[in-house]
Amino acid sequence: MTKKFSLISLSLLIMIAAAIGFTPIFKLQTILCQVDVDPCPPELITYLSQLKTRNLLFINRSRLAKDLKALYPDFQNTRIFINLPHMLRVALTSRTPVALLVTGSGQTFPIDNSGTVLKSASPANLPVIKLATPGAQLLTASLNLLTLLNQAFIGLTSLSSTQSGVLDVELSSGQLARFSLLKDLPVQVSSLQVILHKSTIVPPASIIDVRFDKPVLVN
Repeated sequence: MTKKFSLISLSLLIMIAAAIGFTPIFKLQTILCQVDVDPCPPELITYLSQLKTRNLLFINRSRLAKDLKALYPDFQNTRIFINLPHMLRVALTSRTPVALLVTGSGQTFPIDNSGTVLKSASPANLPVIKLATPGAQLLTASLNLLTLLNQAFIGLTSLSSTQSGVLDVELSSGQLARFSLLKDLPVQVSSLQVILHKSTIVPPASIIDVRFDKPVLVN
């Protein structure tokens, strides 16, 4: 009896699923797509339009988000919303370039704050990161220092590493600030901030070495 009841229940579920699949009630008719605060590019709208007339209940949001991420790696986040009865909404967040990474061959690539290389064109006046021996750990440290300097409102034009454990930062003022990767970066940035705001040395120091407890200023 139980087995017979299970077969009947399964048959009913299949019939209901088939009925839902063919009913026009939940067919996709409207697609809203947005990148940050702007409309999605036409090619993305065209790609999503292939889903039209599909039943919204059978659209796999996770798979769609994964497909979009593979097709458009410059998008940092992809959110898919299904608004019954007829709407699919796609909200994308683009990656923001924060620096230009210069390779050993001299090529430059825009990167975001996670170190991801972006395909999109980079805006002007981005700081340049030049690393003698590129590596994930050194790049992460460089981006971390860049973030700390931006948060402290300290302008810079480039970060470079010519010796192990040391990062040289060319400031917008033309001065050179030297940091140790073996010591606390926030503490060193705070020291630099104090020196830039309170130093009365004329002319200003050309090199500010904050690797030590007592920073060294060189004219």
